[in-house]
Amino acid sequence: MGDSILHFAPEECLAARLRNLTGVGYVSADVSSIFADVRVDLTSESDVTRRLGSGAYSIVIISHVLEHVRDDFAALRSLKSLVSQDGYVLAQVPLDLDREVTYEDWTITTNEGRLQAFGQEDHVRMYGRDFADRLGKSGFRVLPVNPSDICSDDSISRMRLSDDTIFVCRPAIEENMNIGERRSKFAKPPSLCPGQANIGQT
Repeated sequence: MGDSILHFAPEECLAARLRNLTGVGYVSADVSSIFADVRVDLTSESDVTRRLGSGAYSIVIISHVLEHVRDDFAALRSLKSLVSQDGYVLAQVPLDLDREVTYEDWTITTNEGRLQAFGQEDHVRMYGRDFADRLGKSGFRVLPVNPSDICSDDSISRMRLSDDTIFVCRPAIEENMNIGERRSKFAKPPSLCPGQANIGQT
């Protein structure tokens, strides 16, 4: 099986480039958009499995989606079920680095209240510095990467990455793997920007 990309809430400019990659399968998904290939509820295990399968994707991209999802832990479990054992989930969320712990308050239900508390009317939380821990609790090993670490200024500007941290996530290593299997599982991180070194390479 060749490489395959699953892209949630696809950004039009990025989706067009990914769909045209040679030898790479591409599927877009969203909870409601008519422009996505598949409409799916990421918090429903049965819906995810029925519509998207299990362990079928080498890369899953989810950018600025989880802050909209009430049960983000359910969504994260779905992401883990979708990515292959040697695949990657690339996740981005708005971060308030002044917060140690993610802020949620389910008594806030109005657009005005959410705008004030979470920065946007349709957000339900503000992630803090514990976001990587939340990913870890969902069964991932996590490498936070800043765009400036791996991309040129031109690439950052073109892709409008700003200072967003990219959380490169891989399924946690099974305890029964031997040391060789553990090393190979994390040996070849993806190249996120054209012309740039892969994460972990010098």
